[in-house]
Amino acid sequence: MYHDYGLTCICVAVCTPHAQLFVMSPLDFVERPYIWVASMAKFRVTSTAAPVFGYDLVARKWSQCPSSLLELMGPFALSSLAHCSISAEPIKLSTLQLFAHTFAPYGFKRWFLKPTYGLAESVCWVGQYMYPEDPTGHDVVRARKDPNRVAVGGPFFSGSDLAVVDPETGRLAADGVDGEICVRSRAITSGYWDRPDLNDSLHVTPRDAKDVPIPGGPFLRTGDGGFMESGYLFINSRLKDVMIIRVRDYSLLQSKAALSTS
Repeated sequence: MYHDYGLTCICVAVCTPHAQLFVMSPLDFVERPYIWVASMAKFRVTSTAAPVFGYDLVARKWSQCPSSLLELMGPFALSSLAHCSISAEPIKLSTLQLFAHTFAPYGFKRWFLKPTYGLAESVCWVGQYMYPEDPTGHDVVRARKDPNRVAVGGPFFSGSDLAVVDPETGRLAADGVDGEICVRSRAITSGYWDRPDLNDSLHVTPRDAKDVPIPGGPFLRTGDGGFMESGYLFINSRLKDVMIIRVRDYSLLQSKAALSTS
């Protein structure tokens, strides 16, 4: 387990009677991602999880799947699935569409995909967007300013308060305006072990347009960039992951996206 998401939300979550867990080596996944989907068919998996790049990779590499594994795939091979968590990176509509289209012949339904947002400081999970089981296709919440950006959560966030603030002033960002995502819940950490230098700037109390603090206590500063539209949350960057080259800031996520299309 190289990531707290897999350790906490997958391994610990299946510590229930009659549950089974199948784990795949990350190196095997990168080399032969189609084994992941074929294994879900073979073992009749009901729940799975992977980062955004994983769903994109397996869909693009599926044409290379050997015939020995394709024998496992029938029209209902993936019909046992109910929950496919997708997270760890900004989620694009094109990735969801590509994956759903590629595996539709095997019984995969678009609403199996669950865009998720979380971080280690919140015991991994903050919220998830549950697409309705709508066969007409009118089930995707897109950002008005970027139609390829998909919501990872909405007004139904359970047990978590969200705020997008200006990272410099701490004021709430207007609808559709980029800012830092801040979270408040009972699962949020109170600080990092023996790191007072980090803890002093870890929390913020957002203020409204009239400079009045939001009641209820401080929020955790996630370091993630995003925006809200009509109550729905969209992720677009990682504010902490920035390269400074010749006095210019470069987002690592944007650099990764540029390299993947070059």
